[in-house]
Formats: sequence, structure tokens, C-alpha cells
Amino acid sequence: MTRVSIVLAACVLGCGARSGLEAPRESTDAGALIDTDVLRDAGAHDAAPLPELDAGREECGELGHWVEVSSPTTVDLVAVHVVASDDAWTVGHGGTMLHWDGAAWSRIESPTTENLSGVWFSDAEYGWIASRYGALRWDGARWTIVARGLVGVSEALNIVAGRARDDVWFGGGSVSPAVGLLFQWGGTAITRHASPTEMQVTSLRASEDGSALWALSALGRMARRETGGAWERIEEPRGEVSTALWSPTVREAWAAASHGHVHHYLDGHWASERIAGDDASFYAAWGSSARDVWVMGAHGMTAHYDGRAWEVMPAPTDAAIFALDGTCATDGWAVGAGGTILRLAR
Repeated sequence: MTRVSIVLAACVLGCGARSGLEAPRESTDAGALIDTDVLRDAGAHDAAPLPELDAGREECGELGHWVEVSSPTTVDLVAVHVVASDDAWTVGHGGTMLHWDGAAWSRIESPTTENLSGVWFSDAEYGWIASRYGALRWDGARWTIVARGLVGVSEALNIVAGRARDDVWFGGGSVSPAVGLLFQWGGTAITRHASPTEMQVTSLRASEDGSALWALSALGRMARRETGGAWERIEEPRGEVSTALWSPTVREAWAAASHGHVHHYLDGHWASERIAGDDASFYAAWGSSARDVWVMGAHGMTAHYDGRAWEVMPAPTDAAIFALDGTCATDGWAVGAGGTILRLAR
């Protein structure tokens, strides 16, 4: 099952006025497969097409409710990824890493104090974290810095997403000047790709069935990369700016947006709906199916889509929620400001 955490980078990282790409400076993992001295520009050929992946989940069924759980930190948590019922990760400011073992969340020793802004796993023994300037990798036992210096000093990596161990993507850049950065780990080297949105990449998410990877950039610009294809700009919805996206398949997606709006993409067309007031900007989106979609955001605002209509739901916190992820088997997790952690109970 391939999923990716999602984060509103504007809530997390500041971006400066420098553009361009600095040469990789170092790799601190002597045993890493990544050669950060080989940072390639994407050429005429891309990675070989990957097989279609099963989303690996069933529709959850009954409607759940969110409950707050004990958190071992008070720093902002900005990304979350669920691997299994007893294996979930969340990351945040100051190098904070937390792990769920099925009973409680606990701190994990971090090799960096940089802000961490994205987390993604292919399986329990292989995962990645995006940090301010580079990437960390999980080998089943520990986190190691394996790539640094991927971006300039006034730029940032904002997010990581993947479809397989040899198809992992990092996004970032800067707002002013507008710089969009995309990097791919293909199994042997990190390749730089041109950003089709030409704007800072703030979010990446794979469709649940593995058929596509979606990118969301500053000002709500969007791009999509279908299996075995190239990145292509797609028309973004009109109106309120999208801040997060969740997709079950290449043909369908939901985008959380500002001022109480949610956008729905189906077969090349967007439809927009205002489901809450102006103060209800949504920062995170996730679903177990096209009939079970959640958005959350400022002041803990929460809404659910059942396949027919959106409904604003009660939430146990007024803290901003920045990220959502889950499975039917483990329900869902939400993380946010001040170390807030919520669990979706069924």
C-alpha cells in the first residue's frame, strides 16, 4: 500500500529570496546507497514504468469520530504516515520524530534539529523524511541523514512522497523568487526534474491505487505524473486556493482549500463547494474511499464527505490540524499545532 503524508508548507517553513540549486555538500551516511555527488538533471528517458499498485484497503464503513490522544511533545507536528495498526510516524519542528507502536506515541532519537516537513514509508523497514535542506532514511532500525545540500540556503524541501522503494520524490523551492524544485530517488541516484508548475512545491501525494503522483504548488497550481509518464501541468480549480490533496485514483481527487472550500476533481473537471465559513481554511485531506473523505484545518475545523454531501463534524480540539493519514484497519491519525494528535475511532 502506498500513501504519503501531506502538509501545508506555508504553515511550517519560511522561504527567502534566493533561487538556484547548490551542489550537494555531503552525505553523512557512509553506508548509504545515495551518491549525493551525482545530482542529475532529468534527461530524455525517465524511470521504467512501474506496475500498478493495489491500494490495499477497503472502505471503512461506519462513520468515525475524532478523539485527542496523549502527545509527548508540544512542538508543531506537520506530517504523518500510517504504515500499519502498530506502526505510524509523525514529524515536526526542531527535528521532532514520534512513533506509534500500537499502544502509545513516543519520541525517537533524531540525527538533526532541522525542521522536518514530510514523512513517507514504502514498508516498515524503509522510509524517508524531508528536512529543511535534505533527506533522512529509515532502514528498519534508525534514521540517518543520507542527502544534504539539495537546495539553496533560502530554499527548502517541503514534502516527500513515493510509490516504491526506487520511486521516491521530494518537493520544495522558494516563494520569492518563485522556484519549484522536484527531486527523484530512483534507487541509485537523486535526479532533479523541472517543476511543471514553476512554483514552490508544497505538497506531493500518490493516488491510493498507485496510478499517479500529484503535486501541489504555491498559489494552488497543480501537476500530475501518471505511472511511467512525465509530469504534466493540470488545470487547477477556480476560486479558493488549494492547500492539500487526496486521491483514490488517477481520475479522481479532493483538494482542501481556503475559506471553507473543497474542490473535487473527476475525469478532468473540477467542481467546487463551500462547506464552511471563511475562517474554516482546510489544511489536510485524507480518505479511505471515494465515499469516506475527511478534511481538517484551522481551529480544528473538521468536515466529512459520505459520497453524497459534506457535513461539518465535531472535533476535540481548536488547534490547527496540518496533516491526515490512515487506513481502514487503523482508522486515521491527524496531527497539528502544539503537538496535537487526534485518532479516528470507528
